[in-house]
Amino acid sequence: MSAEAQAMSELMAASDGRALSAEERAAREMQEMQAAIDAERAERAAREANPLGASQVTLGAAGAAAASPATSSDRPEPLSLAVRTSLLCEFRNSGGVLQAFEVCHGQTTFGVLCSALVRMPGVEFPDHNPHSWFKRPSRFTFHGQVYEVSIPHENIRVCPVNRGLALIEMEEVLEYVRHNVLRSRASRYTVR
Repeated sequence: MSAEAQAMSELMAASDGRALSAEERAAREMQEMQAAIDAERAERAAREANPLGASQVTLGAAGAAAASPATSSDRPEPLSLAVRTSLLCEFRNSGGVLQAFEVCHGQTTFGVLCSALVRMPGVEFPDHNPHSWFKRPSRFTFHGQVYEVSIPHENIRVCPVNRGLALIEMEEVLEYVRHNVLRSRASRYTVR
């Protein structure tokens, strides 16, 4: 759903005498994020099935625009800081797709973050022994992609092993960390 269509539906809901609750807005945002993730996966599958570029013909005009080199998430780009807060740093490519994120120093520990990721559906740490500590850096797989959790400086970074590659699935990992790691450690002044 485009931003204009969403704004129009909110206006229509407001004109019906009811405002959207926070839960309805959150549910709508989750649906939009899932639709974007599904579209990115379908686009990637089409490109992998036909690596010679004919996928642009089969995807139609919208798919061809999304698969153009200017917005391709398959071409690694240097990490570019897009958002920095006291909790997180987000690195996004020129198309706005998440390349990596960092949990800021003091917000959690390496082990707590990795333990939370182990509980995320679809995440596997293939080299981890459940009866020992996580080694640094630690690698995990999610939706067929290999990611790495490391501490390059003071912050704990989560990114694909192929640095600079932007994957739409990173949004799922980021949201999971926000809700299951950072939310439980948020200060009493943080708006929930």
